[in-house]
Amino acid sequence: MDLDYQFRWQQFAHRLVDDLIQHPSADLPGMRKLEMQYKVSRSTIEHALGHLADLGIVTPAQHGKMRKVNLSRLRKISSLRGQANKRILFLSECPASNPAYMTRSLYESFHKLCDQEGFSLSFFEVPSEPSELHALLSAIQPCGAILYSVPTAISKSVFALDIPAIRIGGSPFHQTPYFVTSYSGLLIQAFEQGWKAGHRGISAPLWNKSPELHEKLAAQLENHFSRGGRSFTKRYHLPSFPGESPEEYLAALRELFRYTPPTCIILHNLDDYLMASSFFLREGLRIPDDISIILLSGEPSIEKVVPSIARFILFNSGMTLQAFRVLQEQMNGFLSHEQVELSPIWVPGDSLAAPKTR
Repeated sequence: MDLDYQFRWQQFAHRLVDDLIQHPSADLPGMRKLEMQYKVSRSTIEHALGHLADLGIVTPAQHGKMRKVNLSRLRKISSLRGQANKRILFLSECPASNPAYMTRSLYESFHKLCDQEGFSLSFFEVPSEPSELHALLSAIQPCGAILYSVPTAISKSVFALDIPAIRIGGSPFHQTPYFVTSYSGLLIQAFEQGWKAGHRGISAPLWNKSPELHEKLAAQLENHFSRGGRSFTKRYHLPSFPGESPEEYLAALRELFRYTPPTCIILHNLDDYLMASSFFLREGLRIPDDISIILLSGEPSIEKVVPSIARFILFNSGMTLQAFRVLQEQMNGFLSHEQVELSPIWVPGDSLAAPKTR
């Protein structure tokens, strides 16, 4: 098995399973012996063994006890590996050496599913030229592909070779199943979260966005507001601020809060949150006593912010399982071009409190 495009702990996990298949044993060697035999770090081994425990290949860690090997599960994996080519490619523009958090999280989730189903999954950074990708895919001949936030040209290269594939994010391409969460959908759900918490004064300022995007989002919000019997004001609910410096951003927020201060503000990324926090500090606004915050970002560092910020989790296990089942249907010849709107899981956090009477 070619492991060049897998993370180090995954390389070790596959090598360990290969060795156990060739030399079955009910007892797994101890940590120190594994370190010496495979020349890998303790953290790499721990990560790999945790993954293998999730798959039922070895027993979970127990203090003072050696891990055991599930020989029946091992035999099943051995028989699956003896079948035809079952290699799936995970294609992304992120470098394999240092993938972004969201890319890594999604890949690892699919990797676990592939292992459970007897497939191998390899991470590939897509080449800059579609012709290079075409040659690569022709040489590997995978049974399927997961395309994560890749350009349309990449999708066309995969489709041209009749490789079963699904797309997650990226540019629309209607010849493969497409899993996406639209930005307007997230924005509407953020307003819903604020209303659910009791807020009526909610604003989602756009910072340095194009006039075209502003108009598009405003039209979709106005339509959603009207269906719920609410009045939408673009200047208040979705103000658009141009500028290039934090000072300009602070001045824009000062203008927004001058007359009818919102009790809940929807921020679009971590940079917006940091600049807005500076504004709240200068103005003496406390979170969540004076202002609630909803952040349209899946950055993991948000989890460590105190008070915890309302946010969403997009790539959950249910979503990856749903996408994987659609890929399996593609590989079985049941072709589909459907577009699936992903529903994130919202985490209210401490910052999304009911508004105080002013």
